[in-house]
Amino acid sequence: MVIVIILRRNPLDFGLRLGAPKIWGLHVFIICLIAAIVLYASSFSSSLQSYYRMANFDFLYYFWTSCISLFAWEFIYRGYLLFGLKDKLKEGSILLQMVPFALMHLGKPELETVSTIFTGIIFGYVAYRGKSFWPVFIIHLFINIFFVSLINHQYPLSA
Repeated sequence: MVIVIILRRNPLDFGLRLGAPKIWGLHVFIICLIAAIVLYASSFSSSLQSYYRMANFDFLYYFWTSCISLFAWEFIYRGYLLFGLKDKLKEGSILLQMVPFALMHLGKPELETVSTIFTGIIFGYVAYRGKSFWPVFIIHLFINIFFVSLINHQYPLSA
C-alpha cells in the first residue's frame, strides 16, 4: 500500500520481478551448497541446538510458516529497502539493507548474529545483481528449513 499510494510506484520495481534468473540461478545453487556444509558443521554448536530444537517438530507447518515470514522479511530488506534505495545509493544500498537485517538477529545465538553481517551483504549483492529478491528468498528459506530440520532430526526433544 505504501509503495502504490504514497510512493506512487509499481510494486514490481521493488524486486518482485524474476529479474535475471540466468545470473542468480548459479548464485543460489553455489550459496546453498556452501551453506549446507557450513550449517552441518554449525549444527554441532550447543547454543544453536538449544535455540532451534523444538518439541514435536512438524516439518510441513514449519515450512509454510517459514515461507510466509521469510517472504515478508526478504521483501522488506531486499525488496523495499534495497530496491527502494538502489537509484540513489547504487551499491551502497547493499550495505544499508544489511544493517537492520543484522540487528533483527540480535538475541539469537552469537554465531548466527555475527554471521548475518556477512550474509546480509551477500544476500544484498545477489538481489542487486540478480535484479530480484526471489533468489535471496530461496536461499534464506533453504538455510532456515535445512538447519532447523537438521537440528530437530539429529537432536530431537522428547515430547
